[in-house]
Amino acid sequence: MLEKEKSVERTFIHPLPKDAAKLKKEHKPFSYTIARELLEKHYGAAGAQPSPAIQKGIPDEYRTLLERINMSLTDQLKVKDEQIRVLAQAIDDLSERQRETNILMKGLQERLLLAAPQPDIVEATPGPSNPKKSKKRWWRLWHS
Repeated sequence: MLEKEKSVERTFIHPLPKDAAKLKKEHKPFSYTIARELLEKHYGAAGAQPSPAIQKGIPDEYRTLLERINMSLTDQLKVKDEQIRVLAQAIDDLSERQRETNILMKGLQERLLLAAPQPDIVEATPGPSNPKKSKKRWWRLWHS
């Protein structure tokens, strides 16, 4: 259809072959547009019943089978949508509980957190505060 420039239907498709060749030569991007009338002529209007030629090609048993399958699949989609909604709600609830737990844990950590040790306490060495007095004590004990 695109190659036949003189076709009546070609007027519904743009750009024309000459214009498309020109755009390709200039390395410019383009896309074809097809008029709705041409699509409706070939494929029928959206939401319309299939053409009688198509309806004659499908036996009634197959048509009813396809309709039942379509209804079954539609029902399954409804169930799946409900399941997805319920699971999404459960995830939202769990996320809220996790946030509450984090807040409670932060409060607990703040209550149990001990003050950091002072630098002078860390650098101090254990032992008597006045070594001269302790020597006198030992000396006195020795001479007694």
